[in-house]
Amino acid sequence: MGSLTTQDIILGVFYATGALFLMIAAYRAYLKGFKRAKLEAMNQLEFKTSLENVFSEKTQFLLITPQQKAIKLSLLDRDENFIKEIVNQNFESGEHPVDFDPEGLAKGKYYLYLESEDTNILRQIFIQ
Repeated sequence: MGSLTTQDIILGVFYATGALFLMIAAYRAYLKGFKRAKLEAMNQLEFKTSLENVFSEKTQFLLITPQQKAIKLSLLDRDENFIKEIVNQNFESGEHPVDFDPEGLAKGKYYLYLESEDTNILRQIFIQ
């Protein structure tokens, strides 16, 4: 250490300080992104159906809303043409079962289309 000059010591301090500031800035940016992703996840509407999405009898779907939302759920045919409206109302925050009866529908592929102010979900189902 006897061969270090004052300039070497000052540059070393500046490098260490710069590296510390970069690490703090990167950590703050990471936390900001993490908090934003958590907030977005908490505001997401969830629409749950069965695992296989094959229906032949009356069933229920589950809507999980983190806050009050106006939700419209429609049934579409295989060409994504409107068949009927299943639900069109405001839901409070929480879990809400939605009744679905495939009675009178031909066997085949259909789609459930959920619309709200910030979410659109298209889910394929089969009726047997």
